[in-house]
Amino acid sequence: SHPQLKMITVRIPGLPDTWKGKRVVQLSDVHLGDVYRTSFLQRVVDQVNATEPSLVVITGDLFDGMNDQLDSLAAPLADIRAEKGTYFVTGNHEVHIGMDIVRKALDVLPVRMLENEVVDVDGLAVIGISYPERKASFNLTGLLERMNPSFLGKPNILLFHAPMHIGIFKAAGINLQLSGHTHLGQLFPFFFITKAIYHGHDYGLYQDGEYALYTTNGVGTWGPPLRVGNTPEIVVITLE
Repeated sequence: SHPQLKMITVRIPGLPDTWKGKRVVQLSDVHLGDVYRTSFLQRVVDQVNATEPSLVVITGDLFDGMNDQLDSLAAPLADIRAEKGTYFVTGNHEVHIGMDIVRKALDVLPVRMLENEVVDVDGLAVIGISYPERKASFNLTGLLERMNPSFLGKPNILLFHAPMHIGIFKAAGINLQLSGHTHLGQLFPFFFITKAIYHGHDYGLYQDGEYALYTTNGVGTWGPPLRVGNTPEIVVITLE
């Protein structure tokens, strides 16, 4: 119940001067619901604001249930102080809850939900790809080809819930992919399983040329409110 700040620095080619030295805060896997309530999120928001971020991104699984109370659970997000805004992409739990319910909850908050789209944030392209809905076709290569003119050759950050499709994203020209989902197994020894499933990209910073991936173990928990062998985190990324 006490996430720690994780400080990292990432170089993005062609980064505008207006972004150099600025901070992007990543939240993921908060799992607001029966266990993690409004008071918990308010403490997280206070920690975020203390870092003086320029941009805040939420990479899925913000919610965990309680469909009729999502807007009140997430209300503290309105207190985030980030001059360039707060952006959100869905995770598997939002798909389970229902996209219309999630959209309705976020409509009353200053949080922009990115659904397979690109926005220019003061010279930095922020790309948001939704978690695939059940039984829906998901042609990632085709999707990126359609989005490509909006970010190709520009410094960019991709928000995608799970640390997957690394080869595809790298080939598409992504500079920094931010993901979560894995919880680093949450309980020892399950991190051996997540490491195998995600080929060693289940936690931490991975860099390969002009492509980088950071996978966070998340803010909250799924199932039992317990972690063994890892500490929940709020990721503070300094861009250079």
